[in-house]
Amino acid sequence: MTGKLLTLAICALLCAPLSYAQSLPGDTDGDGIGDETESRVLGNGDGNRDGIADVWQSNVASFSYLPSGIRGGSREGTVSNTELAPNRSAGGLSQVRVLEWSELRTSALAEVPPLQFAGRGDALLVQIEYHGALVEGGRFYWAVREATSSRTRPSFVDVLGSAEQSGSTWVLSVEDNALQDLDRRVGEILVAGFPR
Repeated sequence: MTGKLLTLAICALLCAPLSYAQSLPGDTDGDGIGDETESRVLGNGDGNRDGIADVWQSNVASFSYLPSGIRGGSREGTVSNTELAPNRSAGGLSQVRVLEWSELRTSALAEVPPLQFAGRGDALLVQIEYHGALVEGGRFYWAVREATSSRTRPSFVDVLGSAEQSGSTWVLSVEDNALQDLDRRVGEILVAGFPR
């Protein structure tokens, strides 16, 4: 009987933070994705499978999206820089958001809607895993800055060498003030793009 009580006590201590995280309103880690969404990804709230709930990690953001032109429910994905950061002090992600094609004033260009995210530093190296099938050999298209402000729709381009795909996972790299960096401030990086 004592063993069962001890097991229950240990489980209560270890499981309590995860249960509490799932009930928090808002965006605990400040990455731009709400706690409710992050806590549902993969059924356990750990999209990058590191054993830590994503709602507690500013450098991990799990999201859900509705695929374009496909019937059925939403799909999920996770963007992170934990595995790729040279050290643990690397800045977290912010402004992570799944963009709707309609808000970009364009028809759907791919099944997967564009994902926007920001970071700080000379360069941003992230991994995006789409929890579901994507066609191998696809390309990643980035929103790019326009030289003129007369265009109302964004342009998307495949920037050579900026994205590598392995199955449903993409590794993306962006240098500060590169073509696909939408934020012109030094040390601030803002990007948006999608695979196809």
